[in-house]
Parts: sequence; structure tokens; C-alpha cells
Amino acid sequence: MIQYLAEAFPFFYYQESALGVFEVYFGNWWDRAYLDA
Repeated sequence: MIQYLAEAFPFFYYQESALGVFEVYFGNWWDRAYLDA
């Protein structure tokens, strides 16, 4: 699943810097998207 996300969303790969925090970053990604916007 991680490989699929890495290919579909290249930026997602950088968020998954450590194994295990993958879900945490995925959940915070939406919040960060709004904050950046």
C-alpha cells in the first residue's frame, strides 16, 4: 500500500520518513494541506 501511495502521491513518500509513523502523517496531511493553503 505504501508503494502505491508513493507512486500516486510522490509527496507522500517524504512524509513517511520513519516506519510506523506512516498513519500519523497520513492523518495530519489533510490538516497540513489546509494550513499551507
